[in-house]
Amino acid sequence: MEEIASELRVKEIAITESPNEVAVLKATPRLDIVGSRYGPNLPELRKLLEQGEFQVTDGGLRAGAFVLGPGEFTLDYAPREGWAVSHESDYVVAVDTRLDDALTLEGRVLDLIHAVQRKRKEAGLEIIDRIRLSLPEADRDLLAHEEWIKTETLATEIEIGGAELAVEKKE
Repeated sequence: MEEIASELRVKEIAITESPNEVAVLKATPRLDIVGSRYGPNLPELRKLLEQGEFQVTDGGLRAGAFVLGPGEFTLDYAPREGWAVSHESDYVVAVDTRLDDALTLEGRVLDLIHAVQRKRKEAGLEIIDRIRLSLPEADRDLLAHEEWIKTETLATEIEIGGAELAVEKKE
């Protein structure tokens, strides 16, 4: 799991039997199929489905007195607040989209690392060249992750000053 989390650049991966913590299951009747059968009772069926008063078993759906067979309805997962979800078949994948200050800072560090790598390439530096890195004053807080930045960019020193990001080959 740690390997997957690292590859996806996420902090944690959790597997659960039920997606109810992160999403709400929504059912929609296929009106082109069940409309003629339930006609005037469709508002009642829709109300039950909207309220989540249904069970899905063996590919079918039961909502009160209504029974829909496979293919007569669609299922979708609506994310709860702070989550993004995607699903296929019986699997639901959810990503917590809430950001705290620490995650926002880490995201800015990643952006900085990518910007430094672009500048290295534009300057024609070799992959093994050591650099001196100059950050604008506005990025001083990124130094909380100084060792990470140095490791990823091969910077031997990081200084604060100047109006913009600068990369200089260390001789």
